[in-house]
Amino acid sequence: MRSHQPTAARKLWRMPNEEFAVSVDEQDSGAVVSVAGEVDLGTAEELSDALRGPTEAGKRVVLDLSACEFIDSSGLRALLGARSAAEAAGGSLALVVTDANLMRVFEVASLDSLLEIHPTVDEALA
Repeated sequence: MRSHQPTAARKLWRMPNEEFAVSVDEQDSGAVVSVAGEVDLGTAEELSDALRGPTEAGKRVVLDLSACEFIDSSGLRALLGARSAAEAAGGSLALVVTDANLMRVFEVASLDSLLEIHPTVDEALA
């Protein structure tokens, strides 16, 4: 029986993504979580951690993806988890997506009809 050892190529996702940043801005009307860079297997957990507090508090949470360049399935899974947590706590999750390529990811995954998506933070907070 052959032992499965990770190869160097399989470890690439673990490399730190210096281009990724997430911040949380608590506001009277809820919280705005802003993401810059790529949301992928290496950064999705950090995004989930940032979303956990505001979503579990039952607030209106706006995830601003206007500076997000890429999202993969692990990032989409993090968003769906945050949406479920927000709704379970009596809150909601709205996204801000300004990039057509990023919006296409949501459309292809049929999440554009499931998630609340807006073109601006102001519209998402309203």
